[in-house]
Amino acid sequence: MTEQPSALRAWHAVVAERDAELLHDLLADDVVFRSPAVFAAQRGKALTTHYLTSALAVLGPTLSYVGEWYDGASAVLEFEAELDGVYVHGVDMLGWNADGRLVSFTVMVRPLRGLQKLIELMAAQLAELTGAQVLALSALAEGRPLTSGELRRVVADMGMGLEEAYVAGTLSVLCGLGLAEPTPAQELGKYRPTERGRAWLAAHTAV
Repeated sequence: MTEQPSALRAWHAVVAERDAELLHDLLADDVVFRSPAVFAAQRGKALTTHYLTSALAVLGPTLSYVGEWYDGASAVLEFEAELDGVYVHGVDMLGWNADGRLVSFTVMVRPLRGLQKLIELMAAQLAELTGAQVLALSALAEGRPLTSGELRRVVADMGMGLEEAYVAGTLSVLCGLGLAEPTPAQELGKYRPTERGRAWLAAHTAV
């Protein structure tokens, strides 16, 4: 058997260490994540990081790869896991570019009962926002729509300094979760909370 490609070795390291920080150098900016637990394809590094981090939290404790097949640009990994006593069997399909960064990550799961349990636990995990995401959503809800740069300054005033790229990624995640949205064209580049986002804040930040 030929030596494992670097991208595949890097993914195994992410799983073994359950360290989402390792995803930063592994994922391409235009990576696409697909899963039966998510209705639509999730595009971009920020959203894919969010979903893979959640998947590692849900599956990681019992996830075991039992088979793998790969070539120079892709791999199929067969896995098993147990969620609340329910057996889960599936495959991860990875694709990477010439730089060894993942450009696609697709998950398929069986049996139906296992998929239903995965969807249930993923939904609960995805509802948990990071501190930065909560602050960003709160800042958007306080007043007028904000650009990424404006949001960064507001969040800094609230006590959390963030890099511009991280703020942009946070906005991407909030929009992907349906908690924030871009404003109409006349306010190009600005963001605001959705009704769902305001409802999330009301439910999770009430005293």
